[in-house]
Amino acid sequence: MVIRVLLVAALALGLMFVIRDGRLTKKLGLVSKCETIATPPGQPQPQPGQTVEFRQCTKGLIDGRRDLKNDGCTIVNEQGKIDVWRCVQTDF
Repeated sequence: MVIRVLLVAALALGLMFVIRDGRLTKKLGLVSKCETIATPPGQPQPQPGQTVEFRQCTKGLIDGRRDLKNDGCTIVNEQGKIDVWRCVQTDF
């Protein structure tokens, strides 16, 4: 009886660590993820003193689409589960 309780507790603790880490949930597509990509063709060149970064975000089953507007980004392309964002940072 005690061994069963300890086994269930160990499994629960392990599951909590796996979920907390986040890598498995991103690989399974449960939560959204973003990655930096090369500049897509047809995009304008950045102004002097600006750094432009493009991010490709994949929609997650639990949290849906990632919203990068608060990071100074504008959406460039939205197709199915994948969004492409243009993020501008001003160099000071």
